[in-house]
Amino acid sequence: MMNKFLFFWLFIAFALLLNAQNTPYNGPMPGYNSDIEASIWIQFHKPLKVQLAYASSPLDSTYSEVLEANPAKAYVVVFRLKGLKPDTRYSYRLVSDSLPHEKNIFAFRTQPESGKVFDFSVATGSCSCLRDKSVGKAGRHFNSASGYRIFNAIAETNPDYMLWLGDNIYLRNKEWLSFEGVCHRYTHTRSLPQMQKLLQTTHHFSIWDDHDYGANNGNQFSTSKDFALDGFNLFWVNPSTHPTNQKGIYYNYKIGDAEFFLTDDRYFRSPDTVQNNESKRFLGDAQIRWLIESLQNSDANFKIIAIGTQYLNANPEPRKEGYWKDYTTEARYLLDQIKKEKIRGVFFLTGDVHHTVLSKLVSPDFYPIHDLTVSALTSIQNPLFGIKNALKVSGTFVWNHNFAILKFSGNENKRMMQIEIRDKWGVRKWKKTIYADDLRVED
Repeated sequence: MMNKFLFFWLFIAFALLLNAQNTPYNGPMPGYNSDIEASIWIQFHKPLKVQLAYASSPLDSTYSEVLEANPAKAYVVVFRLKGLKPDTRYSYRLVSDSLPHEKNIFAFRTQPESGKVFDFSVATGSCSCLRDKSVGKAGRHFNSASGYRIFNAIAETNPDYMLWLGDNIYLRNKEWLSFEGVCHRYTHTRSLPQMQKLLQTTHHFSIWDDHDYGANNGNQFSTSKDFALDGFNLFWVNPSTHPTNQKGIYYNYKIGDAEFFLTDDRYFRSPDTVQNNESKRFLGDAQIRWLIESLQNSDANFKIIAIGTQYLNANPEPRKEGYWKDYTTEARYLLDQIKKEKIRGVFFLTGDVHHTVLSKLVSPDFYPIHDLTVSALTSIQNPLFGIKNALKVSGTFVWNHNFAILKFSGNENKRMMQIEIRDKWGVRKWKKTIYADDLRVED
């Protein structure tokens, strides 16, 4: 009875939230793209039928299929456009009898032809908690003094992509117990006015961590994890490269000469409190096998492994989770396999810990392994987190709200990834360059 009562009020709050918006939709948000296809996500505030009119030139307009926004899917529609021209900018607009005054023009791009090396940039960050007056206190994860300026700062750098590294929403107590509750939290976040420019002007892809999965430090035994999974798949449009016989959210995404391996650090995870021994799992056997095989089969210069939890820090504070600290056997196995197979180009990209730092593991028989942790976008800052990280690179620790820009550039024989960390005003805090040639061992 209590759960039914709770779900009823979540549905009411969800409806009120949608009706309170000044614009008829959230987004649109371009999702994954390739050289011949692209995806567009939009959330409306009422039932309607809609299609896209898109064109690469004023005389070349094409109409998509008509989709219907309905409450069962939180009024979300996703357009998957195929048969597009490579390396092309398309303009598009929404067409609907229910939106007679709609005149906004948006844009998306396709990648250059598959196999071609080109320059591009990826913005990234983690831990984005927003204040919500409807549920009282915002919680300890939100720092109201900083506000939401950071989302415009990211948009102003004009990145080609935005990779959300987890804790992209913060499910409040009990919201994870229903699909309606999960949709309410996503809707609240996507309705933020300061986020619209970022949503509309770049392509987005994502992973999750515990706060978009459910309760704090959630694991494989979460009874509501499939509500979170359904919500994640509804509100993000990631590539459909996830193994069909597995649940969870992991997948890979190729952009030029960089391939991103987006992992799921929650769905298959043993509880943190379980003894740290050989049977304790973080990604789980099937996902680890997929990750290693995918890395082996990749021809990318840069192989970016994205994880919601920090990888390299072996001695974080007792209250903070860590892959190497709490799941040592599996973490070592992953690195040992990378070394054994001489997989070049590996670079870890992580979030969660409410500070940014570049960690670096140097060994005599292999190239340096880096872990760039980027956090937090808006969640509360803690300058004490990370001070015990023996692998941190001097001058890279940033505890105020920040994001990263990864710029991939150079000719085919000298490709590089330039890392820039910027604060909420867009001011650069530090910059470093990683060359593809530095991420390989001699045969």
